[in-house]
Amino acid sequence: MTATGTDNMLLAASQVAVEAAAAPSGERPRVTVVAYSGSLMRVPHWGDVAIDLAGLDVSGQVPLPADHDARVGGVVGHGEARVADGRLLVSGVLSGAGEAARQVVELARAGFSFQASVGLEPFEHERVNKAEVNGRALSSPRGFVLVRRGQREQGADRG
Repeated sequence: MTATGTDNMLLAASQVAVEAAAAPSGERPRVTVVAYSGSLMRVPHWGDVAIDLAGLDVSGQVPLPADHDARVGGVVGHGEARVADGRLLVSGVLSGAGEAARQVVELARAGFSFQASVGLEPFEHERVNKAEVNGRALSSPRGFVLVRRGQREQGADRG
């Protein structure tokens, strides 16, 4: 049974690389986020979830706000999302000019390990026990939600 709906998901991304120390003087530091690894994850209010990246719309510019602050002063950068090797990646620059952007750059230069959240609006999902998705065989004896179609939640990507 396939359900449709728009209860949004907030996913925790475990790998964020800010290349502030390597940025030549005058150039904006680059940032790379592994937003989703392609396997099962635990999502609050959803339980175990997998996303079929083939059905995910990742078009458009991705804002990179600090501390979930989507106001102009909270945006530290921007990037583009893409699917590669069964993962959802975001690559961009720390282009913000405010205090939050300055703090992120300073923390990155000091070696701080950042985490990120990514918002997703699922359009079609179903509960399954196993599935071939993102080049992997996924299974769970408890079952999991498989998001077949969705898009990056507009304005919800969080740094």
